[in-house]
Amino acid sequence: MNLPFPDNHFDGIYAIEATCHSSDRVKTFSNVFRVLKEGGYFGVYEWGMTDKYDAKSELHRKIKHGIEYGNSLPILVHINEIIENCRQAGFEVLEAFDVAETAKTAGQDIGWHSTLKGGWQSLNGIRMSKPGRFFTQNMVTVLEKARIAPKGTVQTHDMLCVAADNLADGGDLEIFTPMLFILARKPPSSSPQPTPSSSSSKKKSMSKKEKKEQD
Repeated sequence: MNLPFPDNHFDGIYAIEATCHSSDRVKTFSNVFRVLKEGGYFGVYEWGMTDKYDAKSELHRKIKHGIEYGNSLPILVHINEIIENCRQAGFEVLEAFDVAETAKTAGQDIGWHSTLKGGWQSLNGIRMSKPGRFFTQNMVTVLEKARIAPKGTVQTHDMLCVAADNLADGGDLEIFTPMLFILARKPPSSSPQPTPSSSSSKKKSMSKKEKKEQD
């Protein structure tokens, strides 16, 4: 989260399915804001829960936890919270939308998660099918026992299977998207963004003034 670069260093910055691993997005986005030049752009693809996610649904919670566990993620949040995190870091959000939804509107009927469900139409589909995973599971088990593959390979494969299954289910129910796109800009100094410190100091000065008037 602490980027090893000087302030106002980059003309533009992008992140693809990376900042979702941050436990504090505001801090991460604030660091991006710091090293970005004024007027520079920040483009990011994020993972998040959609409006169709119901926290009261046991099935929805199970899928959400499976995605978090299988992908070693912190707690997934609603996509609107991620957009707000960008604003809290000081960015001006120019665009923010779920690419999966816009693709569907444009007539794309193949979901982002279709390859994770497996099938017999392609070699990749066979690999992701239940027989394909069974073969891979046995292969990595033999390789790990023979000490050809490092210890933990089987456990890693298990985690990835959990991730794939729950990502596919989340895609089917449309409660999760890995395709939230945000285009943000660091405003020029001519239009500075209010910071928490300036806002709080303003409140303090106002309260003092009001107190004086009351006296």
